[in-house]
Amino acid sequence: MMISRRSLFVGLAGAVIASQARADDLGVEWFVHEETPDGQAWEGVWRRRGFSNVFDARWRNVGTGGIVRDVVEIQGRNGNSITIYRYGNNGTYFGSLSPSGRHIRGSASWYPPGAFWTARIGY
Repeated sequence: MMISRRSLFVGLAGAVIASQARADDLGVEWFVHEETPDGQAWEGVWRRRGFSNVFDARWRNVGTGGIVRDVVEIQGRNGNSITIYRYGNNGTYFGSLSPSGRHIRGSASWYPPGAFWTARIGY
């Protein structure tokens, strides 16, 4: 069976892109939960722009159904620590990745004491 150069190139390019997505462990979509000590909660989805550090984010207030949209950007990652900037409120999320690298838990610069956020990274 003869494989054309074009088929080989397309196949290799797809393999490189797929391995790149897995190698950086950022996934393509994050499923986020944010909660304050008084029980207010937001459920969100952050969708990654290509293979960049930028995500388009959308949250829904669990109690009121209100919707918020914003842009967040991963600013840094050191081991299991991650820092994410939120453009709309000039705030920063701080998080720790689980040993599996698929879950994050943390706080944010604008949160009151006891508030937290979690994320499940989807591929």
